[in-house]
Amino acid sequence: MAAHHRDIAATVIYLTLLLMAANVFTIRIVVGVYLVCMATIVVMFFVDAGYQDWDTFTSFVRCLTALSAIGFLATRAKQAADNLHLHQIYLTGAQRLSHTGSVNFSAMTELMSWSGESARIFEYPVGMPVSKAMVLARTPVEDHVQVHDVFARAARREPQIEIRHRLLMPDGRIKHVHMIATPDRYH
Repeated sequence: MAAHHRDIAATVIYLTLLLMAANVFTIRIVVGVYLVCMATIVVMFFVDAGYQDWDTFTSFVRCLTALSAIGFLATRAKQAADNLHLHQIYLTGAQRLSHTGSVNFSAMTELMSWSGESARIFEYPVGMPVSKAMVLARTPVEDHVQVHDVFARAARREPQIEIRHRLLMPDGRIKHVHMIATPDRYH
């Protein structure tokens, strides 16, 4: 196998290793894997005397460029994922502390999801899939029109929706909730 073909095969293996590391390890380990992969390609290039052949040299430059670009993107993606995870932790803690929750509703599909704190407010098991019917089941019948109106306003993508209504718990307790909704600009 020609040296430049071996470099390309090694680069593909290194790219795979780097992307797998970005999904599993800390940013420091990802950078370490990236640097070891780069160093290995450089060492292989010089050991094989690749600098003596133009095709091998251009293959080496392409491999370094590809690995550098993917390494940069992998570390940026890992950093973004770590930051997102940290923000999730902060949001979850803030919701628990303030007894506030978040709900996501797609007017197109009527699919819903909610935070653990929202599930606790409505007194459903955390992690249980949520539906419009579940919200209505916890809403007194006389407030159903209000709740249906909120779903309709969400479907029209109104810029801000605010509602105060009651929840009727299975044991007969009444909870008063205040909801403020804004459309998700990504859907």
